[in-house]
Amino acid sequence: MARICARWFFACLLSVIVTAAAQAAPTQSETVRLTGHVPPVLAKATVLPPKAGSGQEQITLTLVLRRDDEEGFERYLRELYDRRSANFHHFLTQQQIADRFGPSRTDYDSVLSYLRSNAFELVDGSANRLTITVRGRRSQVEKALKVDIREPLLVQCWSHFTIRKKQTE
Repeated sequence: MARICARWFFACLLSVIVTAAAQAAPTQSETVRLTGHVPPVLAKATVLPPKAGSGQEQITLTLVLRRDDEEGFERYLRELYDRRSANFHHFLTQQQIADRFGPSRTDYDSVLSYLRSNAFELVDGSANRLTITVRGRRSQVEKALKVDIREPLLVQCWSHFTIRKKQTE
């Protein structure tokens, strides 16, 4: 049970960190920290040294793509629930939302193609093109995303990994 919980937590945490890393654009050796995302019990924890063979560990990773028109999507949501709006309760399908606000099919396919070219296995795509869930070895994740995944600190049912952007060669 603890192992399943740890893997689930890692997948969620990694998704958040990868999204934040793409937005934050850290310097070469800067660690990406997300305030409020580290449980207090881990705040003063120390990183463990890597275990032998940890690069072969399977990781399931969900990537969340940005919408092309986030402002337009927010406006659509406001109008959808505003009784004075002509768009009040005029719901769009997932396909219509994706086509109107993105991400574009080209962007989605480009990300998926990159992941497949780095030997990731597609676990689940999405009709709205917002998420891609893939599986691969830890070493593949580190190489493809140019990050170091440090060893987890397991406390009860929580696993915490820190990710540091690798220096470009």
